[in-house]
Amino acid sequence: KPDPVLYVPNTFSPNNDGLNDLFLPKGENIDPARFQIWVFDRWGNIVWQTTEWGKGWDGILPGGTEVVQQDTYVWKIECWDLESNFISEAGRITVVK
Repeated sequence: KPDPVLYVPNTFSPNNDGLNDLFLPKGENIDPARFQIWVFDRWGNIVWQTTEWGKGWDGILPGGTEVVQQDTYVWKIECWDLESNFISEAGRITVVK
């Protein structure tokens, strides 16, 4: 049976030029019904989160209108593969303006 694969980019540029405008993890053999991702600022505050597989972050805080400052943020993903194995991963994402 195929192993689960997660690809999480380490940089994105939410400047509406049509290239890398979203922070959007991708993968194979991930259960889309059991997925959650959080993005934190340097102080540990949640700046974005979703449980919707395939939904990306546009760099704007919930309720906000402007892209966050250029900086490095921390992400954490918790999900299950199609064989019901739990996966927990974390890393960094840099917002480049």
